[in-house]
Amino acid sequence: MKSTKNKKIINSPDETRSLKTLKLATLVMMAIMTAGFVTIIAVLALEINAYFKKTEKLDLPENIPIWKNEKLLAITYLPKHTLIFIEKQNEVRIIRIISSETGKIFGDRLMSDLVNQESDDRSLDRKKMSDE
Repeated sequence: MKSTKNKKIINSPDETRSLKTLKLATLVMMAIMTAGFVTIIAVLALEINAYFKKTEKLDLPENIPIWKNEKLLAITYLPKHTLIFIEKQNEVRIIRIISSETGKIFGDRLMSDLVNQESDDRSLDRKKMSDE
């Protein structure tokens, strides 16, 4: 036979009030943690978006021309020249060489031509080394 003392503990008003309080506290804590998580994600999203907007437009010197159909990829400053790596709308990548002193454009070179030329130069070097 079951003891009557256990039934009194389970059905006591103090115990149900404590369980209701615990349940309410758990729900409140879950709501606070969810709101905190959403706030953290929102702040990260806003900061990342602001970072990309800030880095999207670089402050270029006035002597470096970038036209509307071109996207700046990189800039390399040398003592006498400035190299600008650009991607055009048709996904053609070029290197624009500009004089650092005068701002004169020396020309645009296709990057694919430079890579092919370097490959050809290496194969010629290998041929010379094998001939010797």
